[in-house]
Amino acid sequence: MKKIINLNGTLVELSRIKGICINSEGFTEIKLAPNQIKILLSGRKEYIYNPERRAYELIDIEDEIIIEYPNTEYAYSNFLGLMEIWETTLNQ
Repeated sequence: MKKIINLNGTLVELSRIKGICINSEGFTEIKLAPNQIKILLSGRKEYIYNPERRAYELIDIEDEIIIEYPNTEYAYSNFLGLMEIWETTLNQ
């Protein structure tokens, strides 16, 4: 069974996490506020309809979740807890 955790009201499947960052620009151009954590999930493939070609195309989608916390200290505390849980899950 896959492990799912609740982060400030957002459910995240630990096996899909590719990266986690806090208080930095991280992996994209989005600059995080000091009270936010960004979670990058592993990519997925999805078919979308291209009206110009009149055909479905398979594209890669990179999902990310930005979770906002009440303050920086709470965000950092949750970041450290999440890193510990994620590391434990990866080592199993």
